[in-house]
Amino acid sequence: MSRSVIANIALPDPGKDLGLAAAVFPGGGYQLLPEHEGAPVARWLASVGVAAAVIEYPVQQRHPAPLEASLDALGELRGLDGFRDRRLGVVGFSAGAHLAGMCCHPEAFGFRVPRPDFAVFGYPLISMDADTHRGSMETLLGPDADDQTRRTFSIDRLVDPQTSPSFVWQTDEDTSVPVINSMRYALACYRSQVPIELHVFAHGPHALGLAGGAYAEPWTALCARWLAALPD
Repeated sequence: MSRSVIANIALPDPGKDLGLAAAVFPGGGYQLLPEHEGAPVARWLASVGVAAAVIEYPVQQRHPAPLEASLDALGELRGLDGFRDRRLGVVGFSAGAHLAGMCCHPEAFGFRVPRPDFAVFGYPLISMDADTHRGSMETLLGPDADDQTRRTFSIDRLVDPQTSPSFVWQTDEDTSVPVINSMRYALACYRSQVPIELHVFAHGPHALGLAGGAYAEPWTALCARWLAALPD
């Protein structure tokens, strides 16, 4: 079985510790793991009071390899020094947000493990059945995945009242993953009465990461405020 690697652990200063932890899932279309969506994000999370680590999950492999390895990594992370006894959430970008979204609904895929306590999704790939990123879909499910399989792997269709409280951001100009993905997820959360905060920025391309200097740069301050306000 392929395994994930827990990398780039970053711990907060005691004076600003929020008692939270986060597993960071870079994007990359299930083909690769962009560095700018990994270690820099973990360091930023630590700077705002959240213990963080990057999950280097298997790529260029079909389901269930990425999900199985990621759930194992989340279980391992819960037991590590500096992460034990914290509320553990997921932070995902693009296809990494799709994988994080599956981790938020493990029962849908036959896994009986705890759900994350919160989720942060940046320019997330949510849908596998419409408005999808075809390369990601074909890498994970294969080029011949039928309509029912694609629906099963669409995260908005998995949302229920127990779905993790979520913060989502994307740009309207994203041409790789249409912004309707974020909107579909937010609407599903709204319908299930799941706490959701959605920010759509007018300008900017896909794969911005922390978005330093870009029009969407405020997402980090907005997210830090949201994390600090999460209920105990």
